This record gives sequence, structure tokens and C-alpha cells, in this order.
Amino acid sequence: MTVVLKISRPVSEFPEVKAAKIIVPAAAGDLTVLPDRAPTYLLLRNGLVKALDADDHIVRRFFVHGGVADIAQDVCRVDSEIVHAYDDMTLEEAKQCYEKAATDEIKDYYKVIIDEFALSSK
Repeated sequence: MTVVLKISRPVSEFPEVKAAKIIVPAAAGDLTVLPDRAPTYLLLRNGLVKALDADDHIVRRFFVHGGVADIAQDVCRVDSEIVHAYDDMTLEEAKQCYEKAATDEIKDYYKVIIDEFALSSK
């Protein structure tokens, strides 16, 4: 069984991702979404949404700037104002965006990306 990850931002949607499980950065801590999970609606913090296969290998990752996750019927829909696919962002781009950010809230988001890349040595 799989869970479908649908990620959208105000003007576009990313292609759906099918995974054995999805980890979302819920406001109260990371939450793992498995097939047949009870319907849930969560507030998200800035962080990394991960889609994993049955062996816990990463299928796809997305940075999200807060938002909400609506989980029901084996679908995890994530809506966030700002989303970056992990593979489409570089440490250098994140640093540039951090420097150009107009608010502390946006700087906090890019700091999460910078910190994640520092941990993963990307």
C-alpha cells in the first residue's frame, strides 16, 4: 500500500509522489503518515517533507514554509505559501535568498534550508 503526497503552493502544484510513508514537519513535531491513517489536519512548521519507500530510502523531499497538511484516504495534501523541491535548491541559492529575504519569517525559512544542507553536506 502507498500514500500519495500532493504538494501545492498558491500558484502551482508539484507532481504527485507515491510513497510507503511520508514524514511531515508538524508544529508539534514530525509526524509519519502511513497508509490507512485516520484523517488528520495539521499545522506545519518550516521544515522538510520527506516521501520514503518501503526500505526508508528517500523518494522525494520538499522544503515547506509552514502551511497545513490534510491527511485522508491515503492522500497527504500539503499546502504552503513557499515550497522548494530539495533537489532543485542549492546551498548557495538558499544563502542568497536568506540575504535578500524581506522579513525575519522568510529568513527563518531559508535558515532551515541552510541548516539542512549543512547537516547533509549537499
